[in-house]
Amino acid sequence: MAQEIKQSYRQMVILILSGMICVLGVSIYSFGISFFILSTTGSAKLFSFNLAIGVIGRIMATPVSGYLADHYNRKKVLVYAIFAEALVVSLLLLYIHFLGFHIIALYITTFLVSYISSVSSPSMLSAMPNIVHEDHLQKTMGYNSTATSLSMLLGPVAGGLMYAIVSKEVFILCFITAYIIAGIMMMSLNFNLFKKAESTVQNNSENVMQSFKFGIRYIWHHPILRTLIILFMSLNFFMSCVNIGMSKIIIGHYKASSQMMGILEASFSVGILVGGLIIGSQKKFQSPFPILKGGLIVNSVCIMIISIPLFIFDKLWVVYYTFMIIGFIVGISGQYVNTPVMLYFQESIEENVRGRIFSVIFLISQLLMPISYVIFGIIFDFGYYAITFFVCGAISLLLVLSAMNKRFSLKVNQQT
Repeated sequence: MAQEIKQSYRQMVILILSGMICVLGVSIYSFGISFFILSTTGSAKLFSFNLAIGVIGRIMATPVSGYLADHYNRKKVLVYAIFAEALVVSLLLLYIHFLGFHIIALYITTFLVSYISSVSSPSMLSAMPNIVHEDHLQKTMGYNSTATSLSMLLGPVAGGLMYAIVSKEVFILCFITAYIIAGIMMMSLNFNLFKKAESTVQNNSENVMQSFKFGIRYIWHHPILRTLIILFMSLNFFMSCVNIGMSKIIIGHYKASSQMMGILEASFSVGILVGGLIIGSQKKFQSPFPILKGGLIVNSVCIMIISIPLFIFDKLWVVYYTFMIIGFIVGISGQYVNTPVMLYFQESIEENVRGRIFSVIFLISQLLMPISYVIFGIIFDFGYYAITFFVCGAISLLLVLSAMNKRFSLKVNQQT
């Protein structure tokens, strides 16, 4: 057992480092491309279309992703997906080098990368309890968030400094290099170290659509899962206003520099880093739901607070520092949302069906996001900043309080 614990720590470190390297490459790439779109076109619509296309890619990957996670070797799915993403972005690099930058080429790349990434996501989440010991799951998720947030912190800062002195090709090359390194590291992991023998039972005659329908039925007949998924779907719609609004206001409205935008985005990552360190050092949660509810309430209130300086002031420094402080707080509270809910999913869902369930969870929770990105892109182009943040925050708060009420707590107690 002592040897297995030692191996668990080793695998935890490799898992965290590989994720950190991937996120660093993605954050540098995303910052450079996003800033280029907004600074060149000034259009929140074009920026929001890129985000919406990414979500559409993730949604379309859902039926396949769960099937692959539960019916095929999860390690191979992950490794092939990582190298496939690197290949797709390499093709974008060649296109830009020989033919020049075109936003349609970027949109196609965004779709393909998000599709491939989403195909492998349930495999990673489903396999995690098999890679590290159950006593290390919370630590792995907490420290993994800390490591990836450090990359998210360094990525925009590095991107902001690089933007003025390097070409777009360098941003793309960062993505490719990071994914190749991460893929090699992922190949060294043992995905069966803590796998239970009974978890290998599968329905091999099941096709992709039957697999997807199974996941929907499973969630629908699980009252707690059903409530959580509908809640997150609704919250993602309204909270996505921050993704569009912050960039549009700071870059499009105030014409801030790339360095300022990089530091602003980094404040969110600092919050995630701090929250991940706190969660990683804490004892295992007795019940995830009070912590989850508190985190969601804080997030909702923060969105409402963003509207205050926009209602009263029209000065960059006031709005800028408000975004920075709120981003830091949301980064911390977000850890108290993501970690408890993911731990609950991994511990309450059977291992041999976990991939199918995760794929449906991803689909439903993101179902309305492409629509929200387009809607908020249009709204912010008309300049309705303050009222949009206030209304979205207020609605999010009401959704949390109405969904996670006494009746919900009673269902949780009955299950446990």
